[in-house]
Amino acid sequence: MTSPHRMTASDGLLAAAGPLAIGAIVGMQRGAVAIAHGSLPLPLILAGVTAVMLPALYIATSLMGAAPPAARVGDAVLRDFAPAA
Repeated sequence: MTSPHRMTASDGLLAAAGPLAIGAIVGMQRGAVAIAHGSLPLPLILAGVTAVMLPALYIATSLMGAAPPAARVGDAVLRDFAPAA
């Protein structure tokens, strides 16, 4: 069994690094301005898609009988995104 992991600022930076790299590669053909335009919005788009899909994914897993109670999921989300003390 793995130990619970508390999200830190470095975890967030690492999570954003992949989409930033993809955006930079996409924008590389047109110069530095295109890199900025291609790489900066991508992490925001992925975070937005995740936020929009989370309820639907929870509903689907609950219909299959595999989801934990909603209260546990809500507590886990709030605990993971709370500032580290």
